[in-house]
Amino acid sequence: MIRIKPYMEHPEGKKIRDLYLYMIAKVMPFRPEDILGTDVIIVEGEEIRAENFIEQSGKRPCSDDEHMDKNQRFEADYLIAARTVYRVDQKLYDFIYDEKLDEENPGKIPKVNQENLHRLLFSRMDYLDQDIKELPKIQGDDAKLLLNLVFRYKAFSRSAYISKLSGYMDVKVCPYCNRSYTVTLSKGKGKSRPQFDHFKSKMKYPYFALSLLNLIPCCGLCNQAKLERENNILYPYFDEMGTDILFRTQIENGIRYLTGAEQTEDEFSVVLEAVNDVDTDIVIRSVQSDQVFHLTELYNEHKDYILKMFSKRYIFNDSYLKMLYQIFGGLFSSEDELKSTLYLMSLNKNEWGKRPLGKLTHDIDSEISELISK
Repeated sequence: MIRIKPYMEHPEGKKIRDLYLYMIAKVMPFRPEDILGTDVIIVEGEEIRAENFIEQSGKRPCSDDEHMDKNQRFEADYLIAARTVYRVDQKLYDFIYDEKLDEENPGKIPKVNQENLHRLLFSRMDYLDQDIKELPKIQGDDAKLLLNLVFRYKAFSRSAYISKLSGYMDVKVCPYCNRSYTVTLSKGKGKSRPQFDHFKSKMKYPYFALSLLNLIPCCGLCNQAKLERENNILYPYFDEMGTDILFRTQIENGIRYLTGAEQTEDEFSVVLEAVNDVDTDIVIRSVQSDQVFHLTELYNEHKDYILKMFSKRYIFNDSYLKMLYQIFGGLFSSEDELKSTLYLMSLNKNEWGKRPLGKLTHDIDSEISELISK
């Protein structure tokens, strides 16, 4: 698993946040000022404020009562949302709303706690404040009710802007497996984008269904592997296996594969190892991630690629690489950059997300270098 940049660190962070807020304000049954506050967001070059959001965005109410005008139908949406949350869980209601439902004035819309609503939308899933941690799991029909009427992920995922949002995120390779492209294509008639995994299950925590840092761009295979299960896995926005938890080869039936010999795939297997003094929690979550996403199983399907790496390093040994670096040193900043040219893959950790198998390439090269040094 590799790390991807959260919006706060992303070069397109402002665009990501602004477009996300725009999409949220358009699908959630809250007043625009409850979502946007006093922020001025910029979407496709246009400045948008809460007071003109409905007109500029073309937001439509969910309620379709013909006897109501547009404003009345919006107010009906807001009230239905409040009643739905109250019915499902009063603790969640008290977190989102500052006022109780008025029994004497049942048409009054309770005031939203904007700060708490924003905390739900922007919290890190690995470091939740205690009061958010204490919000209950909500499952079954209650979860479906919240997802349909309040935290409307289906409407969010079907938005015309969802591909633009994933494009701004620019996650080119799945962070879970680092073996499948997840590029966003949005030009012309056809569109393609990564799937969004909910790090915390939307069917158990529907109030996180739209949370920005709960949406992990990933490939379909990994999204399907994880499904709605709760697992103590690495959190791609802030965790990674890095250079401490490595994929290595393990000798099974011979050692000819170390030279890259053909048809020697049965001589080794790919395993996961902690090679440095790593925090125990990271090791545990790395192992759990491996099990959930079947990483070593998948990487064992890439033995042909690993054999090519061994073959290249057998031919281009350290002495040969040093000689090439001395001759063409002006073209490369380091010997690692020369090796990256050899593999057609950067060994730099910060670039593992540019092409599939970036981490595996680094890890096997590291193993080869250790074998050579012995």
